[in-house]
Amino acid sequence: MYKRQLLDHVTSRPGVTVYVMSPLLWHGREETRNGAGSRLEDFRLAIRRVVSSFPGVRLIDGAKMLDDDEDFFAAGRRYPSDEGMALIAEKLLQQFS
Repeated sequence: MYKRQLLDHVTSRPGVTVYVMSPLLWHGREETRNGAGSRLEDFRLAIRRVVSSFPGVRLIDGAKMLDDDEDFFAAGRRYPSDEGMALIAEKLLQQFS
């Protein structure tokens, strides 16, 4: 609900495009479930549904930002390493330049 209100607000300005990135790949843990039983893919699907209902919002698929290579992840494989952040920046520049 709160996220929809935020998108309602930021898309209320004419000519504004909002970009939302879904969660990044979580190396080796894509099937891990949280306490409610949801996987990251469940969150990605929910975000995709919400974004698709707003004409001024574009989705960046976070799962496609990093290659499934442990070198792109820091120790523990939860967060991008410096190399991973550089790859994300490169892909964003390619997509929006």
